[in-house]
Amino acid sequence: MCPQSYLLSYVLKVRQRPNAVMMKGTMCHAALEDLYDLPAQNRTRDNLHNLLRRAWSDEKNKTRAKDLPDFFGSVEEEISWGRDALGLLDNYMALEDPSSISPAAREMWVRLNISTPCAEGGRFVARGIVDRLDDGAGGLAITDYKSGKAPDLKYSEAVNERIREEKFWQLKVYAAMMKDDVRRARL
Repeated sequence: MCPQSYLLSYVLKVRQRPNAVMMKGTMCHAALEDLYDLPAQNRTRDNLHNLLRRAWSDEKNKTRAKDLPDFFGSVEEEISWGRDALGLLDNYMALEDPSSISPAAREMWVRLNISTPCAEGGRFVARGIVDRLDDGAGGLAITDYKSGKAPDLKYSEAVNERIREEKFWQLKVYAAMMKDDVRRARL
């Protein structure tokens, strides 16, 4: 999520009507979340694919009464959407082996009180949800599942660094929010 989207969605509470792209991300996220409910040896590609299918079926059944927006003009478009979502999950499986991961926390709420003269009462509360927190030999690692386009790092080192800064700001904010909590937990 870009800083502008975060501002609109979470600070100003402006909600965007779901669309097929947003729903794809939500369904992939749900499948990944459910994957870690399975025993490590069952965290396979096929099971992950089936979790996505179940999440989409559940969403369609749940929201049918609420008039799920018609994202697709045809069954073929929905099939293409589903295949693309399965491809995103295949990308995830190529990046890490979920059977080797034992998350320390999942779907963990984080918050940070910020003093600012711009907010009512002089305080602003930033909050978010960390998708997964792993505690390994190298320390804590924050994982935030993304289903959008990966940053294109084909430019000069300075431009690529700026792109990385813009694309990964959310993880840095989460780390700042968790800093004091983690310090207290480790004492």
